[in-house]
Amino acid sequence: MTVSRRGSVAVRVVLLLVAAAIVAIGVGARAWQRRAAARAREQVARRIGSDSAAATLQRAIAAMQSRDTVFAAALSKRVLPAGSATLVQARIQRAVTSVPFASIHDRNVDALALVSTEAVGTPLPGTAFGVSPEGRLMTSRHVLQAAAGARVRVRYAGTNVWLPARVLRVSDTADLALIQLDARGRYPAIVGVSHNGMLARVGAPVASIGFAAGADARPTMTAGMVSALGADLLQIQAYAGESSSGSPVFDARGDVVGVVAGSATAGERVLFAVPWGRVTEFLKGP
Repeated sequence: MTVSRRGSVAVRVVLLLVAAAIVAIGVGARAWQRRAAARAREQVARRIGSDSAAATLQRAIAAMQSRDTVFAAALSKRVLPAGSATLVQARIQRAVTSVPFASIHDRNVDALALVSTEAVGTPLPGTAFGVSPEGRLMTSRHVLQAAAGARVRVRYAGTNVWLPARVLRVSDTADLALIQLDARGRYPAIVGVSHNGMLARVGAPVASIGFAAGADARPTMTAGMVSALGADLLQIQAYAGESSSGSPVFDARGDVVGVVAGSATAGERVLFAVPWGRVTEFLKGP
């Protein structure tokens, strides 16, 4: 009888061990499945992000091709940063936390101007900014070329007066142009243009001021972050509107480090700008 009880105990122990092993295998299998599913979701998310970025870049290249073939070629060499909009926005918020954007705005906003070229009675607005107190302003070349031979007018921020102007010169290699007011006088100008771009590295905070909402609005300032750069291209995570072309891009010190050339689509949070090197080169003149 004693032997039978020992045998029964041994059988129960074996059964318990087998059951425990089965449970462990089941738990391990479920954990592996969860990890595999998580990896699959991550891969899908990366692929979607990459596809979305590629589509955005292609739209930007197509939009810029008719305006500036050199700039479009520069765009085609860039790869937009993949990742969710939430992560990008979080990086922007961290980057801009300590920058005195209010001061940068106040020191430069008076130099911002709405520029309008009129062809067959249709105004084509864009943004310009004063670069000298003698009434010289910079804008995007395509803003003026959209209506070749048309009348050019400028209205400074905070005013209701349209001032006649003329095209002084346009760049052959970048989406930049200079216009000159016809009337002599002293006019507001930006604080300065960066000559080395040290504060416009990838990940650095920047801000753009322009007439993003169109001709009937005041200048809008939007903060963003440099996401890519090169000799011919400054790529920014920020907002742009219908009249943002020609807007200055400021670094954390308040110097201009770029001029907005456009975005993939209206309202896109990926902007493309002509960088400081091209801007300073063009300002020096022939």
